[in-house]
Amino acid sequence: MHQTALAQTTQPTPPAWDQFVSTISNQLSSGDMDSFKSALQDDCSIRAFAGSQPSDCDHLADALSGQTLLTARTYTGPPLTLAADLASDATAPSVPASVKQLLLLPDATQSLNLSAQDPMAVLVFYMPTASDDPAEHPVFVLIKGVEIAHDQYKLCAIAFGDPLGD
Repeated sequence: MHQTALAQTTQPTPPAWDQFVSTISNQLSSGDMDSFKSALQDDCSIRAFAGSQPSDCDHLADALSGQTLLTARTYTGPPLTLAADLASDATAPSVPASVKQLLLLPDATQSLNLSAQDPMAVLVFYMPTASDDPAEHPVFVLIKGVEIAHDQYKLCAIAFGDPLGD
């Protein structure tokens, strides 16, 4: 998992948040939705970028089926360096050029209604293919957390899909 870069925001992310995001990233990567669901608050909001209706963990699992985790970035509040961070992550040789061109997140973080203190993370998944298929778009998973006890977090909002709507 990629760690928060220095000077990324004015506030560093708590190490416990970084570990929490690493754990849920692994759960999503492996399809362990039962463990992932235990990280959700009872009233966690889940929605797809493409839909106006609430979604659920089953739809999130379907969207991530067969996908590979490219990156998981943690932030406190709205990410100020997200574009640069994703551009840095896209230099991995295994990432198809068509995916690299789509690592843009235009105002998608607004869907989480973040305050300056909210822990959030951006996870990017892509379909590993032998060819460079421009039809394959990365799947973004934006998460907002809440600290329920000292160094213990739950997810309170998730937005996922292709924020470009393609």
